[in-house]
Amino acid sequence: MVRIFCLLWFLALILCCCESQTDRLEISMISNPLETFGTKVEFKCDTDHVDAGVFWVIQKLNGVLHFITHVTSRSKEVTGTLEGYKATKAGSYYQLTIANFQENHEGTYFCVRHRNQKLLFSTGIPVFLPVTTTPVPSTTTQKISITTKGLIKEEAMKCPNSTVKVTTNTKNTMFSCELYIWVPLAGVSLLLLITLIIIISLCCGSRRSRRKCKCIRPTNGTNGTHMKPFQNNK
Repeated sequence: MVRIFCLLWFLALILCCCESQTDRLEISMISNPLETFGTKVEFKCDTDHVDAGVFWVIQKLNGVLHFITHVTSRSKEVTGTLEGYKATKAGSYYQLTIANFQENHEGTYFCVRHRNQKLLFSTGIPVFLPVTTTPVPSTTTQKISITTKGLIKEEAMKCPNSTVKVTTNTKNTMFSCELYIWVPLAGVSLLLLITLIIIISLCCGSRRSRRKCKCIRPTNGTNGTHMKPFQNNK
């Protein structure tokens, strides 16, 4: 009994695998790639179960799927809210036709089949009009020119050089610049010199006060001894 059950289970797996391998749904484009608006676009959907019918859907740029139409094996069509589409069954495949392709028809197209309570989606075909990009004008850098007596001369700022002859105005300018530089330096140097003199005088004054002698000098004629006060004996 166990062997029979295992054999039946193995046969069921083989049948399921064979069925899944033959469950085919492919979409392709019959017409040439889209180049301009107003052209005719045709899609073809091949399936192993032609009698099941197919659904046509489109996915917009925002990612939302929209129902286009449903066509049965007898070419009976049930259309949706979208306009400009025509679906038919042509022999062993299903066909979707857009007679006048416009901007609202751009998107990714799928054909879908419903069988055994399952929805089988084909691979998507994106159909978009090629975007034409306008070239960005290149920005050019312009040089500042100085016009003198009808002639255009391009001049650049240069550092003063000792080898170049300097005019009177340039000498005055350089002298004023040197004045602004040397006056503060001289003032700072004078301030440092005065501070140094004050510090030296304070240090020397403190040393002299420390060297002052505090011993008692001897009086004249006493050889260093104190004289006793004179007593009058009467």
